[in-house]
Parts: sequence; structure tokens; C-alpha cells
Amino acid sequence: MVAPASYSIWAKNLAASGTSVYIVRFPLNLAVLSGNKADRVLKATGGPVVIGGHSLGGVMAARYAKTHASSRLAGVFFLASYADEKGRLAKRGLPVLSVTASHDGVLNWSAYRKAKANLPQATRTWSWPAITRGLAATACSTVTARAR
Repeated sequence: MVAPASYSIWAKNLAASGTSVYIVRFPLNLAVLSGNKADRVLKATGGPVVIGGHSLGGVMAARYAKTHASSRLAGVFFLASYADEKGRLAKRGLPVLSVTASHDGVLNWSAYRKAKANLPQATRTWSWPAITRGLAATACSTVTARAR
């Protein structure tokens, strides 16, 4: 479990570009305990929203995106995470970004590779080189960002 403040570096950099960023807090820092918190961000903002998360937060973001057909939902991102079968986005029509660390020793790589079938073919992937402890160790929970 990663404290929400750990993502502040990423959030501040994104916010500096003019994008509204929301770090959603969950009970015990577990998105699975409150899977519909993105509803609050959608209600609080007027523009398009991109949701995502790190680890289990990404899994829950995918499940939310699959079951909520809001036209304002503009994309999904994953930080060392993936969409499970319940969050299958392959036919959802949303842009998806998947970010990993090239030497992540925490991510279940076998599950990650298998879960690629749950994502659209056009999913963009990026692997951060030379991080060995995983993205969580460098600074990333679930971040919901409003697209510009």
C-alpha cells in the first residue's frame, strides 16, 4: 500500500502543465474498498476525465471505466498495473496508457502480460528504464486527472 502523498510529485508536475489533478483517498489506501470514488471527480469537474491508478488502483480504475459509460470519461492509465477480466477495456473505445518500470521486482509480470488481452490494441505502453524497486518505490495510488 502506498500513501496518497507519494504521488504528489507526479501530480504537481502534471498540474504545472495546466491539468487539474485529483489524488483520491481510499480507506486503508485500497481502491478496492471504495471503487466508485471517481464519481465524485466527475461530479466536481465539467470537462473530460482520465482515470487510472497504481497497482490495485489501476485494476479498480479499469473496472470503473468498463461499467461507467460516461461520455466525459476520456481515458485510462495504469502505473505498474493492468486491467483484469472484470475491467476488460478491449472494446470500450477509450485511449489507454500503461506505464511500467523496466526492472520492477514487485509487478507480477506474468499476470501483466496475460492481461494485455484485456486492453485495446492501440494501448500505448511505456517502460521506465532502470527502476528496480517498482514505480511505487519511486513515487506514484490512484490519481484521477482531468484532461485539458
